[in-house]
Amino acid sequence: MLFGYVRKEDRTLLLDLDFQWIDDHSLFVKMKDLDSNDTNLYSHKNFVYITKESEHDLDRLFRILKEAKIEKVAVETDSNRNWTLKKLMDEIEKEHEYLMLRKELMEKLKGIPGKEAKLLLNELLTKDVSMHRLKQIQFKIKKEDLK
Repeated sequence: MLFGYVRKEDRTLLLDLDFQWIDDHSLFVKMKDLDSNDTNLYSHKNFVYITKESEHDLDRLFRILKEAKIEKVAVETDSNRNWTLKKLMDEIEKEHEYLMLRKELMEKLKGIPGKEAKLLLNELLTKDVSMHRLKQIQFKIKKEDLK
């Protein structure tokens, strides 16, 4: 099953898919207990939750979601089934922020000459770095403190 926390005006490309539409009334419902509930009340960015039954055509689904500019997506796991919608959306938001910052820093470091920039870029490419470490690197770049 597909659950879409997607504003009505943003659903055009998703109408051919079998979505259950949800909104803020579902924020404190556990994922395993979600049911269609759509009164058009939204306080978060668009989000899609994919249950295991819907995993058979993920390539097509992800192409459509990309075209619809829906970046926040979660696939059902044994762990997140017991989370509330709000907790899952908050976790996905943190992960999205982390990935976007990491990508931005890699692009910036590619354009900076010098040994330290190359070492930092290599660190980003080869290691799992914490959000704290990403912010340290971001600060170094802003200070232009790279040699």
